[in-house]
Amino acid sequence: MGCGASRPQTDGYVINGFYMSMREKFVAKGASIYYFIVEWDEKDLSWADFRGKILGPTDPTQAPEDSLRGQILAKYEEFGLKSKVFITCHPP
Repeated sequence: MGCGASRPQTDGYVINGFYMSMREKFVAKGASIYYFIVEWDEKDLSWADFRGKILGPTDPTQAPEDSLRGQILAKYEEFGLKSKVFITCHPP
């Protein structure tokens, strides 16, 4: 969604510029937010590869099938989503 701790040891957060316009969908009654904190050694996996290969591009239709976004697009019903996920539309 675009909000995360910049460094877990501090009180700093990074906020996506689109966060507030998207926020309403996530705080609506019945909506849920799930998040993960991930760490890895950049020697083993670059940020570009994590972003592009593991997560997949922002547009799920352009994501590799084995990426997180590719899997969510392909199996959205199995994950309890009401419709496919798009760049600007993340259904509850």
